[in-house]
Amino acid sequence: MYGPSRPNAGVITGWPSALLAWGFCGWTALLGLILAAQGWRYVQKINDYPQIKIKGKSVSLLDDPILFSDQIGFWHPKLVVSKGLLERLNSEQLYAVLTHEQAYCYS
Repeated sequence: MYGPSRPNAGVITGWPSALLAWGFCGWTALLGLILAAQGWRYVQKINDYPQIKIKGKSVSLLDDPILFSDQIGFWHPKLVVSKGLLERLNSEQLYAVLTHEQAYCYS
């Protein structure tokens, strides 16, 4: 089965192909672990943000003048909005943004 490489419809099979495939699997697993660690750090950082209630919804407040809102997290995402968003939108617009972001939890 793993003897000398023989052409198979123009494709080299054997140990070189197996090593290449295992290398690719290892590289993919390493990248997955790195991304998971980064995501976990982001979630931990968001847990430190102050929590406020807007229209009955619990929101993490990002102290930044940019317009930002997002659901951040894995299994139990948290809604994060910036102070800039709260300062620039009226009540109806803010409710629409929060409802839009909340819909991501149900899709």
